[in-house]
Amino acid sequence: MILIKVDLDKHLVKRAEELLSEVPNGMSRCMRNAINKTTRSAGKSLHNELKADYNIKVSEIKRGLNIQKATLSRLEGKVIANGPVTRLKKGFKTDTKTPKAYGAYIKKRSRKSLPEQAFVQTMPKSGHVGIFERTGQKMASNPKRDEIRELKGPSVAGMANSKNISKEVKKELEVNFDKNFKNEVSKILNK
Repeated sequence: MILIKVDLDKHLVKRAEELLSEVPNGMSRCMRNAINKTTRSAGKSLHNELKADYNIKVSEIKRGLNIQKATLSRLEGKVIANGPVTRLKKGFKTDTKTPKAYGAYIKKRSRKSLPEQAFVQTMPKSGHVGIFERTGQKMASNPKRDEIRELKGPSVAGMANSKNISKEVKKELEVNFDKNFKNEVSKILNK
């Protein structure tokens, strides 16, 4: 999870407090609206950056990003990137046509070769299709067979924490918040 704090221009806040002193809850409403607009645009920016850098499906990004809005009593907004690691077969573009030469495209324009012992398997009970490999340890239920584990890629939070993506989102946050705050002050004053 990325934690970015945006500092406000103290002169701008003081001026806005003077202008909005006659409006009931004016400053709080202004801050709430500006925070919500900024977090919404930051979520879209993070989504677009992830789509541009990674070969992850849009549904996996949407599942991993949550936006928490500000309220009048709690003047903070959050864009939360979380979730489990993404299964290779489900979330990323994979190349499983040639046995013994499987690959996954996690980042754009780069193919990651999977272990030679990797195989594609459909689970008999659930019907889940995944890319698996044998761990070398014996199964407890059947000591004649080795255990298998599914190969996975990074989580949405892990991708969002990469340096270039978090830097772009932070830059956009700082620019957008001041602009949104000024727009909200003028909007409330013009009502």
